[in-house]
Amino acid sequence: MIYNRIHGRRSIRLKNYDYSKEGLYFIIICTQNREMLFGEIIDEKMKLNEVGEMIKSFYLDLENRYENIKCHEYVIMPNHIHFIIEILEKKKRRAPTRGAPTKLGDIIGSFKSLTTVKYIENVRL
Repeated sequence: MIYNRIHGRRSIRLKNYDYSKEGLYFIIICTQNREMLFGEIIDEKMKLNEVGEMIKSFYLDLENRYENIKCHEYVIMPNHIHFIIEILEKKKRRAPTRGAPTKLGDIIGSFKSLTTVKYIENVRL
């Protein structure tokens, strides 16, 4: 594992692995400072708030934004989200939409950027 000096954690990314390869990828994204922003657990069930619903809609919309991915199962918790994204083989890709990122990092970066900007916009209202 590679230690990340900026964030103080070890990276579980595989050195020299091509993250643009087709396949399934399990992703976990945590909120900044692990703040409980997406809702709360009530009677052992996750109750999404407005921010959690926004996160859900942006995740489900990813495959409409990019022609080379499929969004699979997801779980949204109060301070993080788990999801599975599939990068599709070229022959299985749908008709192009807005863009086709070539790497998993591009997809995740886009998701994080879009959700952060929308969250900040709503907080300022």
